[in-house]
Amino acid sequence: MEATIRHFVLGQPVLNLPIVTQGIALRYWNEAYVDPQAVTELDCRLQLDEPRRYVTKFEDYGIRQ
Repeated sequence: MEATIRHFVLGQPVLNLPIVTQGIALRYWNEAYVDPQAVTELDCRLQLDEPRRYVTKFEDYGIRQ
């Protein structure tokens, strides 16, 4: 979020961005349900030791892969 604001709003260069090698991109937060316990763990520890332990559901809007 900060990098986006710096680039598009303030016109500043964005430096030192992390290289993302895996993850999920969402257009809107309402497209996913994230287990509240996972959020609590992230708030406290800044990482998930066992991320697959938590339930995550994604809205597919009827699109099947």
